[in-house]
Amino acid sequence: MSFSSMMISPRDLYEQELKKRALTHEDAQVLGLQLLSREETKQLLGHTSEDAIKIPYFDTNRQETGFARVRILVPKTKMKYSQRRSSGAHIYFPPTVNWQSYLKDASKPLIITEGEFKSYAIVKAIANEGLTHAAIGLAGVTSWGN
Repeated sequence: MSFSSMMISPRDLYEQELKKRALTHEDAQVLGLQLLSREETKQLLGHTSEDAIKIPYFDTNRQETGFARVRILVPKTKMKYSQRRSSGAHIYFPPTVNWQSYLKDASKPLIITEGEFKSYAIVKAIANEGLTHAAIGLAGVTSWGN
């Protein structure tokens, strides 16, 4: 068995990431997830040439904002997620929530967590339970610094 035959393809790593997070292909489509090549990641971020998953951000009208972060498939350092430098801190609004109803009613419960995938997982679980909670995700702690 050669070394090259033991390597895992970016597509297989992407599939493993979905499975690890209990995301279906339908979830990935709803979230607008996209497998990026090294070149595509570099083009999106302006740095970091790694195979990655693009995670687009949505506004409270469920429209893409044009901002995206990436989940690096094989991190070379402890940095697993990245975004364009000096792009600021952003709030992730899972696109399956009717955010307008939350903006109009401050009494509705809102959960705040770190990360896009966690916020979507919470929203998905809550929907399955028939609860009225929603969740937003904050990007990692380094996104909130200077």
